[in-house]
Amino acid sequence: MIVNTLKLAKEKSISITGEEKWLEQIYSLYPSPEKVPAPKLKALVRLQPTDYGFINVNANIEYEPFIVCDRCNNQFKWPIKRTLELIFQKPKKLDKKGEIDLQASDLDQYFIDQNGTINLEELINEQIVLAVPSQTRCQKCTSIPKGQLVHSEKSNHNDSPFAALAELKDKLKKH
Repeated sequence: MIVNTLKLAKEKSISITGEEKWLEQIYSLYPSPEKVPAPKLKALVRLQPTDYGFINVNANIEYEPFIVCDRCNNQFKWPIKRTLELIFQKPKKLDKKGEIDLQASDLDQYFIDQNGTINLEELINEQIVLAVPSQTRCQKCTSIPKGQLVHSEKSNHNDSPFAALAELKDKLKKH
């Protein structure tokens, strides 16, 4: 969903119901189990222009996608509730070479594109993907039984994962 900021004179609220066609890309990343209705993303996005050409974007996003447990392959819901408070600014003028030097503070900013638009689809998709952990485990698999520790077959199960490094360090000191 593209929002044209050039025509934005006063605050605008956009309600996302979950039925929008552009959400299909997000839904395809997190399919629901068979015979279970797919959860719908809901969001309320408020865009507010400021006196200095910035656009304040406030959003409340709620979604409960089904994700797969990395250990047992069962699907389970992962509740996502995000509140965003972002400031979009006009792109900086480029020098003759078409390049600019970035400062650390530039990396935390969002920019309105060259056409004066903000792509809400990209923004919401990014937030959903970032909210899902890279390694997922369901509640049944979160605790690891003592017999299934991976770091060393020889080590005592009470050892830390760094015990092998301590042993190696001791051996090197002896030589």
